[in-house]
Amino acid sequence: MATTTRRRLNVAPADSEERDLQLQGTKRRRKRKADPSFVILVLQVGTSLAIFVFVFYATYYFLVPSIEQTSEQSLTVEEDDVLPFDNNLPPIVETAPPMPIFNLTADRDPFTIAELYSVEGDPFWRAAQGLRTEFTERYGGENAARAILELGTSTFDSASADRTACRIQRAKEENQSFRIAFGGYSVTAGRGNLFSQSYPFQMEHLLHTLFQLRGVELKVRNAAIGGCPSFPYGWCLPNFLGSDSDVVSWDFSMNEAGGDPSGLEAYIRHVLQMPHRPKLIVKDTHTATGRHKLLQEYSHLMVDAVVVHTDPAARPFLNRKEEYRPPGFQEWRKFGSPPGAPGQALHHPAVQEHAFIAWILAIHFLEALELLAAADHGDYLLTCPEMEDNEILLPPPVSVNLTINDLNTSSILFGLPVSSSGDQWRMNPVHCRTTFEPIFIGQLHDIVESGTTAEDLDVMLPKSKMFYNKAWVLDLSPGEKKAKRNLDRFGGLGFLDSKKAYYGLPTSDTIRFLIPYEPEHSTISSKRPQVGDPAIEWFQAVVWCEVNEKRESFTACNTEKDVDFRIGGISVTNGRMMEDAGTLYLGEKLCMHLPVPMKAQLTNRKRIREQRVTDADHEMFVFPDVDKGKDELVGLLVEAAVNNIRIIQREDACSVSHIVWEQTRHPEQR
Repeated sequence: MATTTRRRLNVAPADSEERDLQLQGTKRRRKRKADPSFVILVLQVGTSLAIFVFVFYATYYFLVPSIEQTSEQSLTVEEDDVLPFDNNLPPIVETAPPMPIFNLTADRDPFTIAELYSVEGDPFWRAAQGLRTEFTERYGGENAARAILELGTSTFDSASADRTACRIQRAKEENQSFRIAFGGYSVTAGRGNLFSQSYPFQMEHLLHTLFQLRGVELKVRNAAIGGCPSFPYGWCLPNFLGSDSDVVSWDFSMNEAGGDPSGLEAYIRHVLQMPHRPKLIVKDTHTATGRHKLLQEYSHLMVDAVVVHTDPAARPFLNRKEEYRPPGFQEWRKFGSPPGAPGQALHHPAVQEHAFIAWILAIHFLEALELLAAADHGDYLLTCPEMEDNEILLPPPVSVNLTINDLNTSSILFGLPVSSSGDQWRMNPVHCRTTFEPIFIGQLHDIVESGTTAEDLDVMLPKSKMFYNKAWVLDLSPGEKKAKRNLDRFGGLGFLDSKKAYYGLPTSDTIRFLIPYEPEHSTISSKRPQVGDPAIEWFQAVVWCEVNEKRESFTACNTEKDVDFRIGGISVTNGRMMEDAGTLYLGEKLCMHLPVPMKAQLTNRKRIREQRVTDADHEMFVFPDVDKGKDELVGLLVEAAVNNIRIIQREDACSVSHIVWEQTRHPEQR
């Protein structure tokens, strides 16, 4: 029987390659070991860390001796000594670093004067001793207090205190108050605190009794206005500070901190035109060396000027920790107004810094009071120069180089040379009217002839377009109104300053001012201005100053381009915006210098009315009620109208806040 042989055919299926891959994967999975458990991983990592820490500790222990071992080896203990462990030991208190010791260089100050001349039992000297004692206790002891006087002030004549004592003596002899008037901006005003906490009033509080004991009443006025540059303020010193001030001031420390001395020089030359030629207090930075040199140049005319620069006096104490500072330097940045009140900014001093400035000034004046007391007692010879009524001649300006062409526009700042040699200069009479407050005299409203409205309405009330379509409106800018509303939430904090202005649009009527000629009190002249006189014989220039405010709109009024001016009936085509130091606000020009045209003539209100009635275009014009006594007052008519029809928003309106004029000096005055 034949056998059947079966043959096996190994035919790979269609997916043989895939099957081979599966088989290979199975073999690999079988060879891989299972993952260790979580517990084993923790033990492995923990063991490694323990070994590492042990090795690190052993290395540190044997190579670097511990602090504890060193301290124990240095401690020697006898066998019968017992070292108890007390859990109630007081905590280690850090020792206060010693107060700095200053090398004093002043030959004379209120402390040395008291050592020489104080009279035991005298009420004045007891009060002076009390003030000095409080000063030393407040600011770190006598050495520190005397150093603060040296570091915080600069004077420019050895007779400075004597001259100030003479001013106080003159007030006493004339039975007048001794008047100190402070000008400046928000720092001097005291923003961030109560108005009463500003350094002028804190100084008054410190000195009031001492002046009384010398038989003189002290009156202090703070006429600072926030955000106001030194000009036009410096043209209006009698308006803001009072013409009878014995001491005036200005603050250059922030808004004009660059050190340009020309603004200060112009301010000085106007201060010297005031009747009492007052003592000048300049608040400034210690780095403004140019202005310090300028004051030295004028020291023969302003022998008792003083600069207050607090930074170098305060820095050695403020660098200490709070708890180690003398009491007067603690809580240095704590403001006096309630939390959230406006003005609490880094650039505004808080209460303690205002007090610091007040103390420096009070002790500065104490020196003069002590010299006066010693002179009254016969222990000190006080030589006082006679007060001259004649005008003062000035040196040529030292901070600017003026050409002949510059004199026409710069004379209202620096004056004019008396002769061709140029060795001596004099100032033309300069007068001012303003809408700003607070002021003594000279409101801008007093010289308005026509073209204004809303003067009897509260400036905080909104003014509709109806007002602006009629005339120029007495108002506050939106920013000023917002600031005052914020201040009113806290009761106003006592502040008085206000930057009102007249605002006009192209639809507003022409605004007109009749500027009076004001004869100088020191000159008696029979000649008086008459209607029809050439204005150039009596007036040299007019300065129109807009209100200083922030404006971001590109359509806002540009006074130089958008306002047409007429003076004495003649159009002014050669006016220019002033860019001298001290006349700018945040880099923007404020004041336009308008030379008096050669053909301009003087007039009065009566003549203006007559001309208006005969003018066919103004037949329906209604004249406002005026004081009949002013109808014959002869003056210079200044007119202004907005010409840019694109200025339609109240926020872009043109404005005027100061009218300043420079009079021509007549032969009797030369």
